[in-house]
Amino acid sequence: SSDAELDALAASAPAGAAGVTFVPALAGAMTPVWRPHARGTLHGLAAGHDRAHVARAVLEGLAFAARDVVVRLGELGLAAHEVLLVGGGAQSRVWGQIRADVLGVPHHVAARTDATLIGAAMIAAVAAGMAPDLATLAARVPVPAATFVPDAAVAGPSAEAYARYRRLIDQLAPLAAAPWASSAE
Repeated sequence: SSDAELDALAASAPAGAAGVTFVPALAGAMTPVWRPHARGTLHGLAAGHDRAHVARAVLEGLAFAARDVVVRLGELGLAAHEVLLVGGGAQSRVWGQIRADVLGVPHHVAARTDATLIGAAMIAAVAAGMAPDLATLAARVPVPAATFVPDAAVAGPSAEAYARYRRLIDQLAPLAAAPWASSAE
């Protein structure tokens, strides 16, 4: 499948994608600042790069955007000590590991595929007074199907790649200040 091919390609490239950086602002940028006119960018390609580097850069870029959210939450006093992965992307073991490496916290894959529905029902149950709090209900959710822990061996390259991503975001900010002419919109 194409998902399996993407995983295999990304897994074969080194952490940091040998300098290739993807900014996943395909529908505007949402973190850390809302920039509706931002556009996705693949930066740093050279003749020596291949599809594996691009695949790795795409998965890392998505993880970097998630890290931006976690950093912002931390600034608000809401530290993330672990992350629960749900949905289709959670099925990728490669992306789960990349996210754990980039965010520096364990990532758990939900045992149930209907996590959004379960979460909404839990919130509704608390709001309706049918349960005391979310923590009580969360304790009844099945244990994770898999857990990914940060790999210390890639901490350095992941941190360097994230710093490169943040510099690129800052450098692209002036271009995201106004609408771009595009036939793809």
